[in-house]
Amino acid sequence: DMERAIEIGSIPDTGVNFGLALSRDGRKLLTTTADKAVPARLWKLNADGLPDGSAPLELRPTDTANYTATAVAMSPD
Repeated sequence: DMERAIEIGSIPDTGVNFGLALSRDGRKLLTTTADKAVPARLWKLNADGLPDGSAPLELRPTDTANYTATAVAMSPD
């Protein structure tokens, strides 16, 4: 909560996060981490803005190299 400067929730088991992007409707969160095998995850959020309990979609590199994603963005379309 930015107005009160307090944490209202956290994303479990993500380690160090480099980037975060929230969808316009506030129902999806895209995170990038230091995990080179799974550098990005797409989370579904509940009405309170917390993970809904489902496993995130893991976004992995398409080739055999390991990458770290350091920035992320979402498009409304």
